[in-house]
Amino acid sequence: MFTRLFLTLSMVMWLGGCATHYVTPDSSQGLLPYAQEDSVDAHLFFIDGQGQLRDSEDNVVEDINSYIDAMMRAYDHYATHDANLTLMLYIHGGLDERADIYKRAQESYRLVLEDGIFPVFIGWESGFAPNIANHFFATSTTQSYPSLSMWRFLEQSTLGVLGLLWQTPAYYANSLDTSTWGKPQNITLSPSSLALYASTQNTFSYDAPRALALVNPTKLITVPFVHHYGKAVWEELYAQTQRLFLPTSPLYALMPRLEGKPLMLGGTSMGSLVGNGILEHFDSVTFDTIFYTGAACATYDIGAITLPYVARHPETQLYMVSLHEANDAHAQSGAGFIEGGSLLEWVDDMFATVGAPPRAGLWRHIVPYIDSLTIAPELAARVHLSRIDVDTDTSTQGPQAHETLYHYRYWRSDYWSGVKYERIYR
Repeated sequence: MFTRLFLTLSMVMWLGGCATHYVTPDSSQGLLPYAQEDSVDAHLFFIDGQGQLRDSEDNVVEDINSYIDAMMRAYDHYATHDANLTLMLYIHGGLDERADIYKRAQESYRLVLEDGIFPVFIGWESGFAPNIANHFFATSTTQSYPSLSMWRFLEQSTLGVLGLLWQTPAYYANSLDTSTWGKPQNITLSPSSLALYASTQNTFSYDAPRALALVNPTKLITVPFVHHYGKAVWEELYAQTQRLFLPTSPLYALMPRLEGKPLMLGGTSMGSLVGNGILEHFDSVTFDTIFYTGAACATYDIGAITLPYVARHPETQLYMVSLHEANDAHAQSGAGFIEGGSLLEWVDDMFATVGAPPRAGLWRHIVPYIDSLTIAPELAARVHLSRIDVDTDTSTQGPQAHETLYHYRYWRSDYWSGVKYERIYR
């Protein structure tokens, strides 16, 4: 019964914010006037949990090179109309089921073409079901403990209840004054330019439902389950991002084919872990632009992998987009019946190993972390941090929740710089 309750609440939390209707692309704009009858497979590169490439019909691709050839032919077709055509590799976040990954690629690739960019969506086995199954049946490569070990469960349950006890006063303390958190900032780093916090009148509104959620007694039941099984799923998802770079991965066939092309690399949430893996394993491939939105990789990974890559490639620009601190800290899940905070807050508070570096997508962590590094002015000028303001005006607001970061035209520079946020589906 408890497992069923946990699964139900989890699905409400993770899937409740999904949009269902994409905007219609303008067939007269960008590359769409030259569109062929190409399949979405020309824009999809999905690798399953066994390291096999699959097409949009979920069939295993036997001839990987032929699949990539078709993708490159589609790119070359559009490149005849734009000699500097940018190819974008975009990696989605965690907890996306296969069907949703295929559907999103099918419904959004023409929107990217509309803006004159050739998209390739890198898909990976990030669904809740296969990863919790890995935990139940002990197929994980990251942990060997039995999933239903009573001692393990008691340990995680105790930590979850103790977390509830300190969570309530901490939330009240954080909600008292958000005026010092500043207005949205777009920062180009220099050795002493990070401390740009300014007062703002646009503060977080702490309404009654959010206040009541803090002391919801149901959390005494749900928090231990989220803590225990959420950590297990996080570990499985992390392992999936690392399996993409095993020697037999289809990525080793794709990436060399991209050398010499104008390239853009983007990742949302856990997509940043895959993005960093690409930077680490394929240094000969140069990306003109890298953008991470709500990055779930650790701050340390930015310093150890991302920034060194940018330093080695003098033409590369790095953009990192974060939600406003209030929207991360006070996000509500499951109508207040589950632990509060965004996914990134959950990872730092419950899922990551104790003492691990915090998530790079949280503004309050990435700014002081970057500020603590010694960065050459030339490199600093190519690193840009942007924070999305709290905004209740649906006509102007950017993403207000972690799960809506890709509900906008995230591939546009005005999104990364905080100038404009245009929805791609409603």
